[in-house]
Amino acid sequence: MIDLCANQPELPGAVVLAFESPLSNQAQRDGDEDGLSNEAKRREQWFGKAGQALVGMLLTSPALPSVLAQLAESAPDSADDVMTPYWERTQLAPGMASFLASLPTDWRQALADMPTLAQLRRPAWIEVEEKARPTQFTQNLRRLLELAGINAALIEPSFEFEGEAETAPQKPPLKLSDSAWLVHNAGGIGVCGSRLAGVGLAMSEAGMDLAPVNEGTNVVVHAGDCGRATPYLMLGLAVAKAAELQKPTLVAHFQERQVAMSFVLPANVQ
Repeated sequence: MIDLCANQPELPGAVVLAFESPLSNQAQRDGDEDGLSNEAKRREQWFGKAGQALVGMLLTSPALPSVLAQLAESAPDSADDVMTPYWERTQLAPGMASFLASLPTDWRQALADMPTLAQLRRPAWIEVEEKARPTQFTQNLRRLLELAGINAALIEPSFEFEGEAETAPQKPPLKLSDSAWLVHNAGGIGVCGSRLAGVGLAMSEAGMDLAPVNEGTNVVVHAGDCGRATPYLMLGLAVAKAAELQKPTLVAHFQERQVAMSFVLPANVQ
């Protein structure tokens, strides 16, 4: 989703919809909850009871507010007048401004007035072998956490910058230790222990005073198995927590052979 805006800077944003219902699929397939196969029972341990989710998000480009402000200041009144001949209309360069200028003024104002809940940051991922020694598993998660922190600008550069103070990189306004919540899918209560222990140790080594159980949301327990909608559900929950707490929220997404981590930041972070 971040690449969508990065690769197509003319896009003002995108509506993301994700929906799936393993619950209805299971009902059609089994017809009887007691008749679960061994594979289905194993999946239920790790992914939760069959559930369903519908997630909708409006993602906007970071450039959208400034472009809307420029249009509000400079766009002529005739821009919305359908009777104005095309050769008399103000010609805008192709891109976001040109698209937004074609919208009615009240639509653009509605976009400008819409509050921003949070900022998404690019995720980092690594391949992991959970059967490895616990220390190795934790080291892998610690490295992953550091990569995600760099992507979110929560970690200061480790190198010294020589040059004028005006051009030197600024210290990040937030740090890893400012994180206040964790959203994860480590598994059901009976099997998530090793994963949560690894995440907890990795966060502790990174200086994050965050308890994975008491200060975290396990979507496997709270929402069950939502299939391919799960990562979007996790992201939506992280956005809600970042907006509520006004602190960074860490998302840890476990897959069969990979783990991805990303941060969601409060909207007011520059």
